[in-house]
Amino acid sequence: AMEHRGVKVQTTALTRDGTTLYSAGSGKSIFKWDCRSGTMTESKKAHQGAIPLILLTKADTELISSSFDRTVVLWNALTFEKLRTLGVNCDKIRNIIPTHNEKFLYVAFSDHNIDQWTYDEGLNINVLEGHKGSVLDLTITDDDKTLISLSKDSTIKIWNVEEKSLIYSLEGHNRKIEALAISKDGKQIATSSREKKEIRIWDTKELNKINPPLRGHTAPVSKLLFCGQNQL
Repeated sequence: AMEHRGVKVQTTALTRDGTTLYSAGSGKSIFKWDCRSGTMTESKKAHQGAIPLILLTKADTELISSSFDRTVVLWNALTFEKLRTLGVNCDKIRNIIPTHNEKFLYVAFSDHNIDQWTYDEGLNINVLEGHKGSVLDLTITDDDKTLISLSKDSTIKIWNVEEKSLIYSLEGHNRKIEALAISKDGKQIATSSREKKEIRIWDTKELNKINPPLRGHTAPVSKLLFCGQNQL
């Protein structure tokens, strides 16, 4: 067991080979663990506030952390050397995802907006506006052309990244949407809802068509993942 004394873990990031885990949370530090032995190999006091979000990038060589101290920082994941501060005065970030070419970051905020930052400098070059509630999650297609966001306003919005415009707003759920995933081929979007513990599958070629929901869970579905031949 990986024990965090006095720290409530809020976020983790696992390397692709499954050997190293990074964790953070209510404390001000990021912890590095050896998954084979379950031991902590290193820790770094990274921020002046709690750290609700970390993610690995650049083939697991760089780590991004977001903190309640209103900063977003880029680290060398191998040495814990601070590379640069990507953002300051950043309130209530809900999620950050890099594009697959790692040129840009999309940042979801509680203020309903999605910012587009340059990866290298952290410059805010665009804001996507349209949601009426906090943006809870983001995902992007493998070709980096389409961004999908889900919000507390019970909608899923699909954005054209190149044109920086809204393509379509999906409105099939009545209550809070818990999770979002897109298939590897980009043809299907899966969402889960709290109110009926159901999953909906959307065809990206027929976005106006609402398919019958998938039911079977007895509790809210908090995570969705496509695997294999479009299996969920």
